[in-house]
Amino acid sequence: MSFAVGAKVRDHTRSREGKIWKRTGALLHLQDTSGFTWTVLEHRCTIIENASGERVSFPPNTRPQTCAPDQMKINDYVRLDSTCYRVQDMRSKGGASGRVLILDGYGPWVMTDARQIFRPI
Repeated sequence: MSFAVGAKVRDHTRSREGKIWKRTGALLHLQDTSGFTWTVLEHRCTIIENASGERVSFPPNTRPQTCAPDQMKINDYVRLDSTCYRVQDMRSKGGASGRVLILDGYGPWVMTDARQIFRPI
C-alpha cells in the first residue's frame, strides 16, 4: 500500500476520512474537507482514493489550519483560485462582520467567515 501526498484515506482510529497533505516516516498528516488537520500512524489507515496526478502544494514552511477572520495574522497565507497569497496587512470591515485582507499580488479581499489558511511554522 502506497500512502502518497494527495491520497484520500480512512483513519480507523478516529473513524474519519482525510487527504494526506504531508508524510513523515510512518506518520500521515491528514486534513478533512472542513480544514481540520490531524496526525495518525499509517498502519491505522486504508486508502480510499489514490493520489491524483496533481500535487497538493502549500507555501514553504507553513501548516494548514482553519481560522476565523479575527484570528488572522500578518504573513498568513490564504488560497484563492488555487493560488496562495500572503497577508501583507489587514483592516477591520466594521463590527464583527469580517476583515479586509491586503494580499501580496492580489490586492484587498474581504474575509467574512472561517476558512483554511496556511500559517508560518
